Amino acid sequence: MNRIASILTVAVSLCVAVTFAGGCRGAAGGPELADVSGQLLWYGQPVPGNITFEPIGKDGQLRGRPSTGTADEQGRYRLSYAGDRYGAEVGLHRVTIRILPIVPEGRTGSFTAVTQVLKETHLQRRVFPETTFLRFSLTY
Repeated sequence: MNRIASILTVAVSLCVAVTFAGGCRGAAGGPELADVSGQLLWYGQPVPGNITFEPIGKDGQLRGRPSTGTADEQGRYRLSYAGDRYGAEVGLHRVTIRILPIVPEGRTGSFTAVTQVLKETHLQRRVFPETTFLRFSLTY
């Protein structure tokens, strides 16, 4: 009976070890992330906008969880992955940038005018482990 208990203990320990080892690529058991922030520019000037990084698999198809960010009026953004994890997966991404109009301080506009997208573009960028700052300068 002791031999069976020992074998079961070893088997359970191995299962637990393999489970944890298989999911430890990045912090909190997820993929490896690079903490990416940056700036959006429109004709050389900082602008507010939304930015999304979507991982591209080896087969060229989108895969995995996207990272998103919102640029303030100075064009500054920081990508958020999930919960309190920041950054983007290391690897190739389709980057979607939506430039939003600037509403001058003290002026009001219709909801449609404030939320309409001035420019939407799709690019590809590779995120490396050491990637920390990406500036995107857009024109028409």
